[in-house]
Amino acid sequence: MTKFGSSLSYPPSPRGADEELFHGRRIGDPYRWLEDPDSPQVALWIKAQNALTDSLLSGNPWRQALLARLTQLQQFERRTPAACVQGTLYHWRNTGLQRQPVLWAEALDGSAERVVLDANELSADGTVAVADVAVSPDGRWLAYAVADGGSDWRQWRVRDLCSLQDMPDRLDHARFSGAAWLRDSSGFVYGRYGAPARGRHAALIDHELHLHHVGNAQETDTLLYKRADQPRWVYSPHMSRCGRWLVVRIWDGSANHRVHLVDLHAPDRKPLHLLDEGHAAYFWVGSTAGGELLFHTDALGGTGAVIAIDPQRPQRSHWRTVVAPGPQRLESAVLNGAHLVLCTLHDGASELHRMQLDSGAREPLPLPALGTASGFIVEDATLQPAEAGALHFNFMSFTVAPTVLRIQDERSAARPWFVAKLPFDGADYETVLEWAESADGTLVPMHITRRRGLVLNGQSPCLLIGYGGFGISQRPGFVASRIAWLEMGGMLVQAMLRGGGEYGRAWHDAARLEHKPRTFEDYIAVAEFLVRSRHTRPQLLVAHGGSNGGLTVAASVLARPDLFGAMVSAVPVLDMLRYQRFGIGAAWASDYGLADKAEQFTTLMQYSPLHNVQTGRRYPATLLLTAERDDRVHPAHAFKFAATMQQAQALALEPTAPVLLRVEQRAGHGAGKSARADVHEKTDLYTFIALALGLPYQSGDLS
Repeated sequence: MTKFGSSLSYPPSPRGADEELFHGRRIGDPYRWLEDPDSPQVALWIKAQNALTDSLLSGNPWRQALLARLTQLQQFERRTPAACVQGTLYHWRNTGLQRQPVLWAEALDGSAERVVLDANELSADGTVAVADVAVSPDGRWLAYAVADGGSDWRQWRVRDLCSLQDMPDRLDHARFSGAAWLRDSSGFVYGRYGAPARGRHAALIDHELHLHHVGNAQETDTLLYKRADQPRWVYSPHMSRCGRWLVVRIWDGSANHRVHLVDLHAPDRKPLHLLDEGHAAYFWVGSTAGGELLFHTDALGGTGAVIAIDPQRPQRSHWRTVVAPGPQRLESAVLNGAHLVLCTLHDGASELHRMQLDSGAREPLPLPALGTASGFIVEDATLQPAEAGALHFNFMSFTVAPTVLRIQDERSAARPWFVAKLPFDGADYETVLEWAESADGTLVPMHITRRRGLVLNGQSPCLLIGYGGFGISQRPGFVASRIAWLEMGGMLVQAMLRGGGEYGRAWHDAARLEHKPRTFEDYIAVAEFLVRSRHTRPQLLVAHGGSNGGLTVAASVLARPDLFGAMVSAVPVLDMLRYQRFGIGAAWASDYGLADKAEQFTTLMQYSPLHNVQTGRRYPATLLLTAERDDRVHPAHAFKFAATMQQAQALALEPTAPVLLRVEQRAGHGAGKSARADVHEKTDLYTFIALALGLPYQSGDLS
């Protein structure tokens, strides 16, 4: 039994008469009115839901203690490399509790450094963030993309790096692409849509690539690429080393990509369909001094390879295999002079190797511990293409805060460039790899982080994190708030479920479309293992996931509510019949399928959380986290599910656990959230968990 009390008065959620016909079956949608977050009725409903949640969490000693500790845990300097051009490293710094980070420029020899962009000056409340930056090849211009209140919409601006003054350039309606500078630094290519015509949650169509020249108005930008016959394609621009080829990576919402080229030297700039088969994934790596284009792909095998293509002879028979598929997932490849730095995954953890392009010889690049290497930034060596530039990247683990490592040249090892000083001793904890057997016999791995020497007696609270979708690998990552959870006596478990990418394309494909329920079977199997092995017990097991992971935990908990003591589902996808009608949702059909197709409708109805809530069934305490300005996953997913769960629990004959909704006002899907907003959200999250599990509070528990 939770410590919330046995009776709650939920805000009224009027049931409408909306319904929809699917393949001869009428499906009611009584809370469709909650799909309009701009309506006054919904605004009042959100206010009442937030007030209820706050009333249940306020005044509890856990809340004040957690707020103080999480604030303290955030008070460490963080640095993140952003670009390296003309001997200067551009990197983000946050001294601790700054609402937004600050972009610094520092000479590689350490001779000088200066602030070039302070994102905190973009808004008074810290809710306007810089989502992306790109430095021109000559080091003169900074293109930076501004995101307001957590939105995925971007506005590109241009700053003169000599005067540190902004140019008048304002490029609106940008989304889903970075900026690719021309080699002469006169302008850049970016992706945009037309002006949104039907509200911020309207389905997105007709992405375009435009060329913008510095100092010009957006209306004068040149349209470089658009496919009127493919309105849902999304484009990512990249520039070849020679500056001739605009490499257009095309995403159609599936696990497959296409690559087209635009010859910027040709008068008509007619696209060349370089890789157009649409049955493999392709990621841009770079171009060699000889003009070959390198791609990271699964076209040769599900674990990944690197291929070289001559744009003048693009036929598959002329491809050159640079890195053949191996036993481990190739997560990324970075071109640096005459060699590649390869990052592979070993049971979800990163391993690095350096490979010579000419001979294929490899050597390992040791990392500090089990963890994740990511965010590789190589010095732009355009003027001397055969020479390796300095390479910077992030390294972190569950108890190791993000560290920046530098590889100075092609003979150097990875050495620390910046080490975060955290008010926490990670040596007191350990991370181990364990395996659970899923329903069909597949072994599912998990990383378990716990205090060293912990006795496994079933009395430890456990946070089980799951995702399992879109081929995205769940790797060891540092989240400051989870340190407080460990200090509360908690155990952290991150499962590597099918649907993810930890073991390559086959691992992803094993839980897509009609096989999607395997993700939830895997998650349940991990939960059963944790109970059976006495890591925890059901009353102390918390299901936690965000976005697609919010779907994973909700579907799993609804199927096996007896296995969990609490659930936290953040910015979740929960209405599997209508998700495709909002924003970029249609692009998720490659994993989920569409209710418009009879065979896929059957599978979706089998697990769609919104449609599988049963009145009278006992569910664990539930917290739904979302944000009003989330235009990636419509907040109505959480709204409608909260109303449905609250009604079902209110009608139960026996006392039930609470169903709470917390809606952040000026925030989106997560990126760009201010440090203060993040601390307060995480404070409420862990206060809720402590109350749901009945964890006793004692002064000094958090330290």
